[in-house]
Amino acid sequence: MNGNNRMLINRGRGYANLRYLLLKAKRMVVANLEFIAVHRILKAA
Repeated sequence: MNGNNRMLINRGRGYANLRYLLLKAKRMVVANLEFIAVHRILKAA
């Protein structure tokens, strides 16, 4: 997660406002959690 946050911050230097950067970070966290959940389900099966 820290690597993803660092990537967003580095990419975010060109964003017009902080709100958009935070939206991107939130979406990335949700996507990572979904990936982890699917991976655990597949691993258990």
